[in-house]
Amino acid sequence: MNEKQVQTLVHRVLLWGVWSSAAVMTAGLLSGGKTGRLVILCGIVMLTATPAVRLAMLCFGYARAGERRFAVAAALVLATMALGFFLK
Repeated sequence: MNEKQVQTLVHRVLLWGVWSSAAVMTAGLLSGGKTGRLVILCGIVMLTATPAVRLAMLCFGYARAGERRFAVAAALVLATMALGFFLK
C-alpha cells in the first residue's frame, strides 16, 4: 500500500463517517419524538467516532506501507484517545 492509497482510504473513511452520520441524524429529525432523539444521538456518536476510525485506518495503512514510525505514532494517538475516553 503506497501513500496515495493510504490517503484515499482515509479520505473514504472520513466521507463515509460524515455522510452516514448525517443520514442517521436526518432520519432522527424526520422521525421525531423520543425515538428520533435516540436516533440523532446515534448519529452524533457515529460522527464523534469518525476520528478514531480514521486513526485506526492510518495505523493500518502505514503498517501495510512499511512506515513503522508513522504506524506507531498513529497507534499512540489512538491509544491516548481511548485512554481519555475510558478515564473520563
